[in-house]
Amino acid sequence: MTLDKSGLSKALLAMMNNAQDNAWSKQQVADAMAAAIDGYVRTASVSGVVVTLPGGGTASQADTVGLA
Repeated sequence: MTLDKSGLSKALLAMMNNAQDNAWSKQQVADAMAAAIDGYVRTASVSGVVVTLPGGGTASQADTVGLA
């Protein structure tokens, strides 16, 4: 899977700055962090998946597809 580490870093930094500027509670910080990580994982792309089929055959996906 290809993940956007730079995008996650920017989202977390923005979240931390917002939390500091607005005196967020621990729960607000946790919710915002979970949302940033969720977005990070959901926007990943997957390529080269090979699935083993019943009977021993395989199927593969050569094109990159999004998880969202």
